[in-house]
Amino acid sequence: MADNRQPVEWFLPAAFYFSVKFQGESSTEEVAFKEASGLSAETEVESVSEGGMNDHTLLLPKGMKHGNLVLRRAVMSKENDFGKWIHDTLEGGFLKPIKPKDVEITLLDETGAPMYCWVCKRAWPVKWSAEGFDSQRNELAVESIELAYTTLKREK
Repeated sequence: MADNRQPVEWFLPAAFYFSVKFQGESSTEEVAFKEASGLSAETEVESVSEGGMNDHTLLLPKGMKHGNLVLRRAVMSKENDFGKWIHDTLEGGFLKPIKPKDVEITLLDETGAPMYCWVCKRAWPVKWSAEGFDSQRNELAVESIELAYTTLKREK
């Protein structure tokens, strides 16, 4: 009997080809980053000891927890919409309400077409930091921005 099945095309994505977009109330802005990390979701569990059962405890789901999204890039001017959003949130002294944005991280294939997409809903900056400056290194000055978010969805 002949095997007429076609081979499955399997493509392993490269981690360096991705895009990051911020969707605000009225606009979408794509911002270049050197690194994006912190996409994680975890179910918190609660241990419950059941009366009379000494050989185990019950683990019950409690809720979802997400890590912070960490974005790294070369230090840039704060004169664009993204820079103003970071500045207003972290240095505004809570004089204005925090304006969360949806963040879309898209992994791209070799042609630039989207392969996988993760959307962090209602993200807002919680931390900004700069890597140390060193006169002995010949590297870019890099800043890190951490965003807290409410939900993470993986989309195709």
